[in-house]
Amino acid sequence: MKNFLFVLIVVPVLSLAQNHNFTFKASLYNSSFRLSDLKTFQKELTTAAQNSFRVPIKNTSSFPDDYTYEVQMGMSFTSHVNAGLVIQYTSSGARSAYSDYSGKFQVDYVTEAKYYGVYTEYKLLHNEHHNILIGSKFLLIFSDLNFSTILTVWEESVQDKFEFNSNSFGVSPYLAYEFSYGFFVAQLAVNYLNDFGGQLKGSDSDFKYIIRRDQSKAESNWSGIRIGLSLGFCFL
Repeated sequence: MKNFLFVLIVVPVLSLAQNHNFTFKASLYNSSFRLSDLKTFQKELTTAAQNSFRVPIKNTSSFPDDYTYEVQMGMSFTSHVNAGLVIQYTSSGARSAYSDYSGKFQVDYVTEAKYYGVYTEYKLLHNEHHNILIGSKFLLIFSDLNFSTILTVWEESVQDKFEFNSNSFGVSPYLAYEFSYGFFVAQLAVNYLNDFGGQLKGSDSDFKYIIRRDQSKAESNWSGIRIGLSLGFCFL
C-alpha cells in the first residue's frame, strides 16, 4: 500500500521535471510531539500496575521530544512557486520501571512514524542568493507502537510484547529562510505539524485497540512545532 501510494505521487510529478530546476534537500528538525493519548495510557498503566503489585513504579521517560529526518525532492514551476515530494521519519519512546532485591517490573514503549507526501511553497522575497518562503506539506502518516512488559521474580520471568499501528493525515504549514549559492542550497525553517490522528489498532486478535480509562480508543498524534536546517543542491 505504501509503495503504491509513493509511485502514484512520484510518477506524475517527475514527468513534469523537464525544463525546470530540480532540488534535492536533506533536513534535520528538532521536533516536539503531542502524543497525548500515549502519555496518558502510560500513566494509567503505571497506576494499574502499582495498585496490582503495590510497589512504587516510576515513569523514567515519557515520549520526549526528538529529531525528525526529512528528504525533499522538488522542482520550480515558476520563478516564485516550488513543489515536490517529501519523506520523513521520526520516533520516540517511554519506560516505566521498578526493581528491588527480589526482581523487577519494566514496561518499554517504542513508537515511530513514517511520512509520505507532497509540499508546495511560494517565494515571498526573491533575489539572487536570499529567499523568504511560505509553504505547506500534505502528509500521509503511518505510525507504529511496540510495547513490551517484563516481570521478574527471583529466577522466574514473564514477558509480553504488543504491536499497534495507525494511519492518519497531516498538514504542516511552514516559514523558511533560504540561502543559495551556485548549486548549493541551505534553508532554515519553522513549521507546525497538525496531525489529525488515527486510532491505534493491534495486530493481536485479543488486543484490537488500546482502551483508556475513559473507554476511548487511543490515537497516535504527532502534532507539534519543528525547527530545522536543510542542506541540498539545485540542478538546472
